[in-house]
This record gives sequence, C-alpha cells and structure tokens, in this order.
Amino acid sequence: MGVKEFKEYLSRLGYQHSNVKLQHGSRLLIDAMQWLICHHHTAVMPMLENVKTRKNNSESAISQLEAKLKLTQGMENLQHDEMFFPNGNLKPEAFKVPAKQDLWIIIREKIIESISKCLVDIIAAGVIPILVWDPPIIGKPRTAGKKTSLVNPLVLRNVDKTYIYAALKYAGFPSVVSWTEGEKCACAAVLNGSGDAVLSTDTDCIIFGTPLVADSIRIVSGISVSLYPAHKYSEIKKCIEEASKTDFEHLRLIDAAVFLGCDFCPRLKLNGPATLAKHTYNNTPPYISKALNSTDLNYVEQVKVAINFFSITHDDRKAATFLINVALSEAWSPSTDILESMGILNLMNKFFHIIRRGSELKPNLESSINETSVESGVYTY
Repeated sequence: MGVKEFKEYLSRLGYQHSNVKLQHGSRLLIDAMQWLICHHHTAVMPMLENVKTRKNNSESAISQLEAKLKLTQGMENLQHDEMFFPNGNLKPEAFKVPAKQDLWIIIREKIIESISKCLVDIIAAGVIPILVWDPPIIGKPRTAGKKTSLVNPLVLRNVDKTYIYAALKYAGFPSVVSWTEGEKCACAAVLNGSGDAVLSTDTDCIIFGTPLVADSIRIVSGISVSLYPAHKYSEIKKCIEEASKTDFEHLRLIDAAVFLGCDFCPRLKLNGPATLAKHTYNNTPPYISKALNSTDLNYVEQVKVAINFFSITHDDRKAATFLINVALSEAWSPSTDILESMGILNLMNKFFHIIRRGSELKPNLESSINETSVESGVYTY
C-alpha cells in the first residue's frame, strides 16, 4: 500500500524521523483499514503453530484452525460476502450471532477486543481517537487456494469488516465512513485543522502533505500517547530543500509518488529510490511532465488518476471536517441494544466507563504540532 520505497528515498536524502508526544485534547485520526489489518494478524497468529508467512502457509494455517476449532461444513453458509458498510439505518438483526460458534466469530471478537483496548487506552491518556474507514467495497473475498472452499482466515471477509465497524461504532467510538480512501479523508481533515495527526502505515499520507503522520503509537496507560516513528511535513520539506538547493514545492512529493510507483500507476524500469534521490540532488525537472507525454496512453491515464488522488482540494477538506464533526457528535454513548443483538454486549461492557469519558475531552486549539497552514498542491495538466 502506498508509494513504493518512499521512506527509503527520504532516508537517502538524510531524513530522520522522530518521536512526538501528543498533547491532551489532541485528535488522532486513525486509518481504520490499516489498523484493522494489524489487529487481525495479532488476533489470528497466536492461534497458529509454526506458520511464519501467509503466502506459503495459508492452507496449512487453515488446516490447523479447522482442527483446533473443530469446524464443520456449516462454514459454507458463511462465505457469502454481500456487504461492507450498511446503507441507511443499520438493522440490528442483520448482525445476530448464529447459534453455533465458528471460526469467524472467534476471530472478529478477538479483533474487536484488541482494537477496543487500544482505543480506551488512548482516551484514558486524554487523546481523542477517530476511526476513519474506507468507503463500501464491492467484490468477492479472496480464498486460500483451489484445494479448499474455506475462505482464508488470514484475509478478512467484507462481512466481517462490516461487523467490526458496527461493533466499534455502536460501542461509542468516533467512526467516519469516507467518500474516498480513509487515509485521504483523515489527511484532509488534519490539513483543515480538524485533527492533529494521522496514524497510518500508508505512505500516501506523507504525499498529501499532512503535517504529522505516524506508523505506530506508544501508550503509557492513562498518562500519554506518543507517535513513533513520526514523519513531520515541515522536516521533510526542509530535508528536500537542502538536498535540491531550491525552494520546496509540494508537487515534488506527488512527482516522487509517480516516479516510484503507487497504487494507481506502476513504477517503470530503472526508476527507484536511488535514482530519484540523485535527481533531487541534481534538481532534475519534474518527472510528471515526462510521464504525461508518454506514448503509452494507458500509462498516461494512470498517472492522471494518481495526480488527482494526491491533490486534496478545498472541498475535500470541508467534507472531511463535516464527517469528523458528525462522528464526534454521535460518539461516546454505547448503544447497548444493538450490541446485545450482535452478541457482544458482555465483551464490550468493560470498556463503557472509559468510552463515556471521551465526551469530556475537548480539542486542544493551541496544539503545537498542528501545522494547518500547509497547503496540499493541486496539479493541473
């Protein structure tokens, strides 16, 4: 996910990340899908024995889980992956737990508990966590291989993502469903002053020009939340200016994304972090101009899609701020009837006293880390 080897490119320019301690009342916008993947692996891997990589051992992993949990062919009825986020009002009966427990129920409850523990620790430390989710996804779930009809437990089904989203939202945690990819919505909100930092392993967040992005957090229970490694836009800007000996323009980051390859356009041969670093030191003209004049029309269209994605507009910022404000207005009050119908009321009940304290947290309007003056460039072609 994100721009390939972008952090290696920064390190070749001499950039060094740092630790940042969030102030009381700071808003931490979390790329929920990236976090979900991390907590999913944390929940599943302890259930496996001698499985080190998903790529080579997915079928072995499934065999172990089937044996350990004594799964039956009833799993076939649970493979339909028809929804991600509910449209309109959520009907509690859509998430009623089957009488028979199965692999997916066990996995998703472990994920919900793991994420909830982190979120309440963040709240207890005086920081406001806001989950930002990707928009609805349409498509079939990936399977573990041709030899088995069981959906791979190491790849979450969309229906389970829906369940986890609903569980966290109705437990009272602030949750936003974006109109675009979650990390872009989160970054747009921070750029508009509606948040202080973004938590995501996706390097796209740096390309957007977000003031503060972190791969992970360190929580001292009830005391503090620190970001590490933290990537500051102002420091990245300074680093590139020193390397190129010219004034920095935000479009240089979008240019780097196209040069190195991202989710929207491939990297061409001979392009890489070492070559890009050399171009930066030599102050080579933007690669985008060359890419847009390519004879490969398909590649040109892919480059245009990438440019549009990395350009955060004024409307993007306004929409993100609106969604954040709505999420905060709806948060902090658990919906016990819905959680009970989902079969997880007892699981979530132990978190309610901390969740309700979130309503007492007020945004820190004088945050020293919020550089809202940063302008994300919009490239025209």
